[in-house]
Amino acid sequence: MFAAAVSMGATVIRSHTLGFSSGNANALQPTTTTINASAWTAIDYVFYKATQTGIKLICPLTDCYNYYHGNYGDYPANRGVQKTNFFTNATLTADFKQFISTWLNHVNTYTGVAIKNSPALFAIETGNEFNIRPDVTSTTYPPASWLSDISAYIKTMDSKHFILDGTDENFGNSNDFAISTLDM
Repeated sequence: MFAAAVSMGATVIRSHTLGFSSGNANALQPTTTTINASAWTAIDYVFYKATQTGIKLICPLTDCYNYYHGNYGDYPANRGVQKTNFFTNATLTADFKQFISTWLNHVNTYTGVAIKNSPALFAIETGNEFNIRPDVTSTTYPPASWLSDISAYIKTMDSKHFILDGTDENFGNSNDFAISTLDM
């Protein structure tokens, strides 16, 4: 994949499951409070190959959609609350921050470098397509307070990489343009 991308002139790849997978036994985060150590192998290898080929990676930290690789609804589901509470519930925010810390501080078994220091990492995306689509995903999108809190938290551990607001279809409604810790 990387060789093909390089031959086509690509310099950046965005990949959902490098930043997370949740909600099933083979996922990186099978439940809110557990990490599946064997799931790091594939993630580590991709970061290793990206570093070798010079490709940069954009990694979402969760997803809005209920796909096979999980979504932010797994956090509230594991706590017995509604998905709409993800952006406002302090316990869920703490759970998400714990995952972020674990992910950023994970040391790659191929390179010996923590994700937060990886030359392959280009941007950390708060989540894929946070939006309002009640028929398929959610009835809420992240408020400015959540975006500010999460992006500032990431910056305390990693100030070298861009933070991408993954909110979709609510252009400016979260006051995201005024949040200094969001880069994109």
